[in-house]
Amino acid sequence: EGISDSQYLKILSASANERLSEGASGAFMFFCGGGEFIVKTIRQREARVLHGFLRTYSRYLKRNRSSLLCRFLGSYSLEMFS
Repeated sequence: EGISDSQYLKILSASANERLSEGASGAFMFFCGGGEFIVKTIRQREARVLHGFLRTYSRYLKRNRSSLLCRFLGSYSLEMFS
């Protein structure tokens, strides 16, 4: 189910065909994997909301495999300027 760790790392580390975009919210999005994957920055508050409903969301997607809702492959925290 999903993709393997090695596939995930390969997609995120590939240097061909990525592009950066700034969304309407001011978030940065990084498109990779031929457009199949998006890495998006979110604020801490948004991350807390996401983490709060992710278990229920995941159960829904497992029961509704043909759903067009996006799949989350990871959530990471990165502090750039301390």
